[in-house]
Amino acid sequence: MEGYPNQRGRHNVVSTNIEAVASTINQKTRASVNGHTGGIIWLTGLSGAGKSTIAMEAERQLFQKGYQIYVLDGDNIRFGLSADLGFTPADRTENIRRIGEVAKLSQMRGRSDNGLHLSLQR
Repeated sequence: MEGYPNQRGRHNVVSTNIEAVASTINQKTRASVNGHTGGIIWLTGLSGAGKSTIAMEAERQLFQKGYQIYVLDGDNIRFGLSADLGFTPADRTENIRRIGEVAKLSQMRGRSDNGLHLSLQR
């Protein structure tokens, strides 16, 4: 299968004078307060395949069921977090990596407010 390389576990941190700060609130406590654990649904497909349509309907249905959910569309990310990126293969990979980092942070805090992520893959 052709596609983007696996980026999981990739740690190319340039800064050497930083340390990760762990939360003092565990995931079980967060799930109890939020009413659910965090989660990520990642939709991939070609442009025009219906990813946004599916994501918006899933968001509506999950929100009606009480989930703290939000669609984080790859195109929308390009207006802010990835405004400096184009559409070269390297830029697309970096855009996906950035969305993945946002998703990871959201999931770690036990929320699904960034639960639907869209990305284009070959």
